Amino acid sequence: MSFNNRILAAFALVIFCTLSTSSHVWSQEEIPPQLQKSATITGLSADELLLSKPETPAQMLQAVIQLTGLGHAASAKPYLEQLLKANLDQETLLALRDEHGPAAFLSLANNKALQPESITLLNQMEAAFRAYATDPARINKLINDLSGSPTDRNIAIIQLKSAGSIVAPPILKQLNVSEDPAKNDELAFALSQLGKPVVEPLIAALRAPENRVRKIAAEVLGDIADPSAALYL
Repeated sequence: MSFNNRILAAFALVIFCTLSTSSHVWSQEEIPPQLQKSATITGLSADELLLSKPETPAQMLQAVIQLTGLGHAASAKPYLEQLLKANLDQETLLALRDEHGPAAFLSLANNKALQPESITLLNQMEAAFRAYATDPARINKLINDLSGSPTDRNIAIIQLKSAGSIVAPPILKQLNVSEDPAKNDELAFALSQLGKPVVEPLIAALRAPENRVRKIAAEVLGDIADPSAALYL
């Protein structure tokens, strides 16, 4: 073999080895995930599934949600029982509701493996929210926010709607005493946006002794256009 041929043969051998090594590496890296060996959580304890042992109410609820999501509701239940034994106050329940949303509580309540404790927790959260939503001082603040910026007004309307029919009387009371046309327009508009929950209080207001209250109630009912008020109007 000539010198040039030996050089070409050596060069070809280097290229072949390089391609062979790259192919081997690629084949290892491109193994489909479903064929690769993966760890399993079967047989692991609740403490092993969690990153740390729950101590605060927020951590306990997070553990319950996490374990239930992993299909370990039975392991989650002791933490749920511990959470209920803590006798959570309204502030803590509302903080948990804000963090996880009401849907999380409802999902736990619907899980038979967590009942009846999960239903108890849902009821406690709902009771705490009702007490918060219907607090007179909070409602008066929201009514005052109706005269604020468009953002403040929209937020106030949304939160007043969550309080239900209880918000209609204090708004009507302010409408009856206010001499500010702009403010009265804002209050009447907000009342009309509350919809179905305030229809019955407004129907009752049609029999109020003050002519001004009756007039406002009739106008707002007309704006809401609920069929149940047609007969009274």
